[in-house]
Amino acid sequence: MSVPLYIHLAGSQGRQDDQRIGSAFIWLDDGQLRIRKIQLEESEDNASVSEQTRQQLMALANAPFNEALTIP
Repeated sequence: MSVPLYIHLAGSQGRQDDQRIGSAFIWLDDGQLRIRKIQLEESEDNASVSEQTRQQLMALANAPFNEALTIP
C-alpha cells in the first residue's frame, strides 16, 4: 500500500498549503507494519527537501511502526 507524503511548512495554517513530496510504501511483515521504501517526487512546482532530510527519509526503509503507529 502507498501513503502520500506531504510537507507542512512552519507557519502554515491548516492543510491547504501542504505540498506533496512523495509516497511511502508500507507492508505487513509477519504482523509488523513496516515501511518498504520512500519514493520522493521532484518537481519544479513542489517543495524539495534538503539532502539531510532525504537521507533520513531513505533510512526509514524496513523501519517498523510501534504500537502507537509511529516510527521511533
